Amino acid sequence: MTGLPAEGVYDALEVGYQFSRRITLTETHLLLGNTLFADSVPLHSDELTGQGSDYGGRIMPGPIVAGLAAVTLGMSLNGAAIGYLEQREYFKAPVRPRDTITVTWTVASKADKERFHGGVVTFSGRCTNQHGVLVLECLGVAIITNRPPASAPDDGDKKGQYA
Repeated sequence: MTGLPAEGVYDALEVGYQFSRRITLTETHLLLGNTLFADSVPLHSDELTGQGSDYGGRIMPGPIVAGLAAVTLGMSLNGAAIGYLEQREYFKAPVRPRDTITVTWTVASKADKERFHGGVVTFSGRCTNQHGVLVLECLGVAIITNRPPASAPDDGDKKGQYA
């Protein structure tokens, strides 16, 4: 998805590097999000309330959109994101069921950290809908390593240990 190597991900990330993902949010996302968060806010669950609001219909809960941004960051780094330290969100416009959201992350800065065999990377993020409207700006800070993810050993002598 990103063109990053399996090893050396931190070193391969340069300030300005971008990666993105696009997904269409459905009624199922809305219903599962409402269930997961025990969310009974009428703007998220009641179409008539939504239609009578300034939004003109139901909107997606913020954690669904913010979570989509966070997961895109993690999934795009080949398992090299070993710690997610911070995420800030700035909601700019409503997201509705059936909107197609494009999440784009850009490497904003890097700080080498030898103990992580990589460093701490700050990413700036943007989510836009299918009309190009900015719906979310965000910032993410993650520990990124150059080492590939550990895998479980094949032999029986080291069960439960990592190579």
